[in-house]
Amino acid sequence: MRRQHLVAVAGVGVVVTAVFAGIRSVLSHQAAIARRRIGKPLGEQSIDADRLWRPSLGGEPIELLLLGDSLAAGLGAERRKQTLGGRLAKGLARRMGRPVHLRTAAVVGSESPDLAAQLADLPAESMRR
Repeated sequence: MRRQHLVAVAGVGVVVTAVFAGIRSVLSHQAAIARRRIGKPLGEQSIDADRLWRPSLGGEPIELLLLGDSLAAGLGAERRKQTLGGRLAKGLARRMGRPVHLRTAAVVGSESPDLAAQLADLPAESMRR
């Protein structure tokens, strides 16, 4: 009887795994179709928030480099101060009492493995500051 239970449990496991794999495949296919039909409603261009934030504070500016994906790039923001970089720069300047020079190298659609390429794509002079 024990062997029959093991075979039954293994069979149920195989069936459940196959069902989940099938559901995942169907959902992935539907997502791909939706991406093709809808496209990218926000596009791939984000607001350029790179600048010196709070220059009136005086002193040596803090250098802030922002890497990442569409969130870090500011996709979807309507104004510079609404971007992640703008918010970080303003908050850091206020907290430290010094201006902040923001440089955003984030790329819309990037993933974690792409961070090294974002650093490599920076101009050499921006790395010397």
